[in-house]
Amino acid sequence: LTPSVFRDQAVYVSRNPEHTVGPIDIVTLASRPLILSEARWSHDDPLRVSLTERAQREGAVIHPIVEVEFQTHALELAAQGVGDSLVSFHVGRPFMKARGLSWAPLDPPIVEHYAFVTRRGGAISPATAQFMRLAHRILQRIAREAPSIS
Repeated sequence: LTPSVFRDQAVYVSRNPEHTVGPIDIVTLASRPLILSEARWSHDDPLRVSLTERAQREGAVIHPIVEVEFQTHALELAAQGVGDSLVSFHVGRPFMKARGLSWAPLDPPIVEHYAFVTRRGGAISPATAQFMRLAHRILQRIAREAPSIS
């Protein structure tokens, strides 16, 4: 496992700007109509696991009104006013801006780290090594160009 090459943060997204005035805690999140992605992974999705643990500690329950496979689909439904959603900031940023969605950080934040995984002692092909260098450079540029999400 390489050191983290990219850091992102899950954010709360809504068509209603009043829903995103400040950071969203788990009790508030549990009271909102949620559209959650990663339906296939549901109970194994790291974001959902983290949300479930937080909710249990506070005596709350997260019940999505809609589950979809992709974050982009969740954002589309949120843009149509079906409900609110949670997405990785950098994944959703272009869509949120284009569709007039507002966002707020979670309180406490849920940070996602991305890294490369290779076989221990295994050889990396020159093409794979080049891909990893290019991906690392692009991800660094994205992180520098993005507004602060913390």
